[in-house]
Amino acid sequence: MTQTQLGTYNLTYVVTDSSGNKTEKLFSLIVNEKTDITNPPPKEEKLDIANVIREYKTNKTKIGIDVSKWQGDINWEEVKNAGVEFAMIRMGYQTDYDGEYVIDPYFEKNINGAKSVGLPVGTYFYSYSKSVYQAKEQAEWVRDNLKNYELDLPVAFDWESFSSFNTAGMSLYTINKSASVFMDTLEEAGYEGMLYSSKTYLEKIWYPTKHPVWLAQYINKATYEGKYSIWQMSSIGKVPGINGDVDIDIMYSE
Repeated sequence: MTQTQLGTYNLTYVVTDSSGNKTEKLFSLIVNEKTDITNPPPKEEKLDIANVIREYKTNKTKIGIDVSKWQGDINWEEVKNAGVEFAMIRMGYQTDYDGEYVIDPYFEKNINGAKSVGLPVGTYFYSYSKSVYQAKEQAEWVRDNLKNYELDLPVAFDWESFSSFNTAGMSLYTINKSASVFMDTLEEAGYEGMLYSSKTYLEKIWYPTKHPVWLAQYINKATYEGKYSIWQMSSIGKVPGINGDVDIDIMYSE
């Protein structure tokens, strides 16, 4: 297929793990216009927090953000005054498969800043775990580094390296068991575990979990049919007090 052939193409997305287990998803690719590389499409419009609040704030929702070192220095007073009601803060990450565990350099500043203005906070850990043992080790590392902080919201397991899934020797069982062990270990320590992932992988990779789910789907209305507690709706949010883009989230109450 070349870029000049317009039409609808029925394709199949296939994922096969290291044990030979296979999952498939049918989808349609619609090509409806030619690409002019000399005149690229306009950049996507940023999502203003005021518009999010106006459209999505109800008595059963809270509007929040998730942040890491990529947002740099944050004026948390301005963030709260803009209407933000909670924050998920990256506390650490693994540098690569079998890499070291590193505390986000802005974690302490962010969690103290958010709490100083009365915002409820949770955290997440970006993992490259490729075994159940590593997942438990990471959860224990997170637990130990959170001991001086009081959280109001869950600790999320964030594993996103699906493009190298087979290279890492993973199986569907291993990745799911790793997530469960990570969340269970933190739950045993008094925290609430959470699974972060996008709609596609929640539907095709992750097994149903007893833990709350943090859904990533950048769209005006989430279409994931499973249960989720937080919806990450955009990665290009604009919030006073933050320079550059920030993720916008909606948290739901029962």
